[in-house]
Amino acid sequence: MAYAPDIAVKAFEAAWGEDWVDVPKGPERWVASLCRQCPGGCGIRVRLIGDRPVKIEGNIFHPVNRGKLCPKGQSGLMSLNDPDRIKGPLKRVGDRGAGKWQEITWDEAIRVAASRMKEIRSKNAAHKLVLMNGDASGLTTMLFERFLRQFGSPNYINFPSGLDSGSRDAFYLMQGIKDGVVYDMEMANYIISFDSDLLQSFWSPVQVMNAFGYTRRVKDVRAKIVQVESRYSVTAAKADEWMPVKPGTEGVLALGMAHFIIKEGLYDKIFVEKHTFGFEDWEDPSGTGHQGYKNLVLQNFSPSVVSEITGIPLESILRAAKEFATRGPALAIGTRGDIYQQMAVHSLNALAGNIDKSGGVLTITPPRFSICRRRKAMMRREGVCK
Repeated sequence: MAYAPDIAVKAFEAAWGEDWVDVPKGPERWVASLCRQCPGGCGIRVRLIGDRPVKIEGNIFHPVNRGKLCPKGQSGLMSLNDPDRIKGPLKRVGDRGAGKWQEITWDEAIRVAASRMKEIRSKNAAHKLVLMNGDASGLTTMLFERFLRQFGSPNYINFPSGLDSGSRDAFYLMQGIKDGVVYDMEMANYIISFDSDLLQSFWSPVQVMNAFGYTRRVKDVRAKIVQVESRYSVTAAKADEWMPVKPGTEGVLALGMAHFIIKEGLYDKIFVEKHTFGFEDWEDPSGTGHQGYKNLVLQNFSPSVVSEITGIPLESILRAAKEFATRGPALAIGTRGDIYQQMAVHSLNALAGNIDKSGGVLTITPPRFSICRRRKAMMRREGVCK
């Protein structure tokens, strides 16, 4: 009996001659991996025949996508098999800008890089080494930072390619975290999105679509979703309410909602007192006074003023603010705009006391890596670590 792939090979040879497509051979197996087609990081299972991947599916055990996968993830094989894909390191052989490159091995590339770095160290110029990176996070970021620190250079530069760079900066300034946050949309009862196109360009599209469907059809309490956006996007069309603000005024609307919540005493006073700084007016060690968030909002962002700036009717602002404060757990999502807009939006989550709580903003805990106790004790005795 002929083996099926052999029959397929002969069929291709008969039809296409020397231009036939190589049919993979060997045993079938599945390998778990991670999709990197976007910053979402969905879990995938890759079907291989021999050593060649032939199909990509979602991994049902992965917490981000839970078995689902978007078309971009499904088409990952196209990127893998792209004839123009760079498969290894390249060395410039022509003049700069001429576009002439030569393929070299990884061993040679590592040897060249190491020799250049040794040269820099020998000249006491370690600070001239710069490492620029894109979407790495977690362990990869920790390794890069540790490598630069041991080399003697502070120049680790991270350029996130997603649309959430403004919100990441806001989270860092307001909470001191660098890895961003997670929005627990599944357990929220009220979701207001400030110019965050959840259903078209969110940082984890499969995760947010799963959450969107769960809050609308599966959960016992159907969540209300409000989209604040100047454009009538897909998310605005699918939301319960669309608030068409003037472009660039989303942060002003958030501060107008905060005005009503503070004035009516609807904010979480215990959370604000125990876990925030700068809500009330304060003085620094030199005795200089500073205006707090409360008075800043009450003096400058009354709903009537905000209505004129944003173009949103006064009654809509008051209704949204009251619903956000009383229909908890409530969630304010902002992933676009400048850093000040993102801080204004995130302050609503702090007023609601909905940080690190179910249905709110969850902080990403950095991974902690350790070695076994016996190995660590031996390293202490040798003076390698403390």
